[in-house]
Amino acid sequence: MRAVWIVSLVVSFGMASLVCAHPKPEAAYLNGDDPLRILILYSNQRSLPANMDLQRGLWWSLQESIDAHQIELYEEYLDIHRLPQGSEKSNMAPYLKRRYWGFEPDVIVAVGPQSIDFSRELLSGIFPDSPLIFAGLWEGQLTAEEVTQWSGGVFYELSVPKVLELVMGLLPDTQEIVLVGGSASFDQELLQAIRLELEDLVPWHVGEITDASPVEIEQAIQQLAEGAVVLFTTYFMDYEGNAFIPRRVLERIAKESPVPIFGFFDTMLGAGAVGVVSASTVEHGRKLGKLVLRMVAGESAEEIGVLTVPATEVLIDDRGMQRYDLDVESLPAEAKVFYGAPGLLEAHPVFVFLGSTVVLIQTSLILALLWARREKQKAESQAVEMERYFSTVFRESPNPKAVLRVSDCVFQDINPAYEEFFGIKREDAIGRTAEEVGIRALDQDPQFLEDFFKAGRRHRGHELKVQIASGDVRSVELFCSTVEIGGVSLYLIVALDVSDRIQAEKLRHNLARDNRIAQLGQISASIAHEINQPLGSILSNAESALMHLDALNVPNQELREILAEIKSEDRRATRVVENIRAMLGGYSESKAPVNLLQVIDEAGCMVQGEARRRGIDLCLPPSDICLCTVVGERVLLVQVLLNLIFNAMDAVESLPASQRLVVVDCDAITDSNQICVSVSDYGRGIPPNEIAELFEFYYSTKKKGMGLGLAISRYIIEDHRGRISVGNLKEGGACFKIWLPSKPNDA
Repeated sequence: MRAVWIVSLVVSFGMASLVCAHPKPEAAYLNGDDPLRILILYSNQRSLPANMDLQRGLWWSLQESIDAHQIELYEEYLDIHRLPQGSEKSNMAPYLKRRYWGFEPDVIVAVGPQSIDFSRELLSGIFPDSPLIFAGLWEGQLTAEEVTQWSGGVFYELSVPKVLELVMGLLPDTQEIVLVGGSASFDQELLQAIRLELEDLVPWHVGEITDASPVEIEQAIQQLAEGAVVLFTTYFMDYEGNAFIPRRVLERIAKESPVPIFGFFDTMLGAGAVGVVSASTVEHGRKLGKLVLRMVAGESAEEIGVLTVPATEVLIDDRGMQRYDLDVESLPAEAKVFYGAPGLLEAHPVFVFLGSTVVLIQTSLILALLWARREKQKAESQAVEMERYFSTVFRESPNPKAVLRVSDCVFQDINPAYEEFFGIKREDAIGRTAEEVGIRALDQDPQFLEDFFKAGRRHRGHELKVQIASGDVRSVELFCSTVEIGGVSLYLIVALDVSDRIQAEKLRHNLARDNRIAQLGQISASIAHEINQPLGSILSNAESALMHLDALNVPNQELREILAEIKSEDRRATRVVENIRAMLGGYSESKAPVNLLQVIDEAGCMVQGEARRRGIDLCLPPSDICLCTVVGERVLLVQVLLNLIFNAMDAVESLPASQRLVVVDCDAITDSNQICVSVSDYGRGIPPNEIAELFEFYYSTKKKGMGLGLAISRYIIEDHRGRISVGNLKEGGACFKIWLPSKPNDA
């Protein structure tokens, strides 16, 4: 019950909060975008009952703002009583500085005198701009001048007269009051404050048991005579520096005490105190939370003032009343009695258990029925919601979709994308078949679509050409699934426009064909180069022989005719080889002005689809680059770029998706009248020992490569009076560069 509260309050009150910073000028923090950060500094450990009660009240006040992410609460426990003397403050200050580095709290709350002292000495240097609030101090513990130094605070009332009134009401024959407390600074300060007030209120002897261990206090109390009353204050530390929890000390000394013990904090109830008159620790936390909310909402410290929790709690332990034979009728009207006589459960546990079991079973059955009913309603609601959801998905889908009845393939519904793609209206389609609205499959049986749907199985990606009502032809890929709604079997048809893909495939097919033709052309060039040398030698020898014959005037006409025939056949063979080379190369020797940006765009268009398929980001140069005209063969230059781009994509394909990047760039080098086109990848690069051989015929770094692409590319570029090179990038990957002379009138 409330018995746990007193020690907690003592600790929290042994941890009163100070906040020595200036309040921020416009403190309506809750209206900002970022949550308000509040740092709570408790003097002692978290397990103290007073700390837990104060924390509970604080969270209750701030819970709504915390749940709305308007406030973030951070809590630190200085635990000064238990740490080695002299080290706790010096160690805690740098710890807080490191922990909240770059994260200065908006408000700091110091709970307890130790926390206040710590804040005075060290905290203002760590968080100089954070407003400070104190809590956990009794009225009079700070002077009026000291109070004005803080942004706000909450006191609790320490009412010695009310405790004395309770004692006199229950024990009118009291002749001596004995104060019991510990040796900690807070213990001594509280004990002396109570003693001074008691001396002005009673004529009896006021004694003290302090600077003693719990064992010594227990022994001293057992020596007290009848007519004495013990007032327990707090006990955080003994004279040897050992730390204690006050509630535990009270439990020990009250166990065999011959005289009643009273206290000043609600956390002492249930630990042996007969009665307690105190301010509520939970209410203290609530008021602290309300003060924070008022400050952050914009109220100034002058408008709020210092709040006080009055000592209105009169808490009585009925076990102590019976132990010391005290009259319950002598209690004040506001007193609350705890730990009274056993109730029905304690008096008749078996009957209460059986009755509770029967009620529990009946309640469980009722709850089970209610739960089943709720689940049924929930399922029905979900079904309606899912139907609405799928209806929305069907209508809003960017892909053409249609619903057909299985029995006759009649349209039941189509979405707007289907209307737009096939050029029909929904009201015209519903109730009719595809053939009736003018949609038919080309190069297929007229009943193909109907037979396709009636096949009674799922179709995935069936591709065909369809003629729509307007007469246009569309290439589509059909997906068909069978569903049942309301006992009716329906087809769900999804049609995808694959015209772009087919066009891309055609481009790739043409690209492959052009690539093979270019490769054959370059191979023929290599063959021609090799054959022309012996043919040239034959021709030279034949001409030399004829010249010698003419010089010697040899009359052998037959020999002359043979040599002349060799010369003629050699020239014919040369022409044949050149013709074959021109035919296989697929291009003429004539060159024309070519815009390199158009070449790059054409190559990019041809590989864009493949790049998307591989998940590669292909970056092309902007279209506003000037000085990009060269003289050359457009087809061959496109072929070179395609070879380089495909090689770059191969290099990055195995990398993570975020690193698959191929960059094509184009720069005009004005001082040398050249244009540089680069193709860069960010793969693993090229081994330095392989760069020199990379452009040789039949040399490849790929397992299945032919070793022709780069050799052919170099041949084409050199034929255009340019050059091609390769190098590794510092950040990884390779960069191929092509230099071509720019057109003179564009230089």
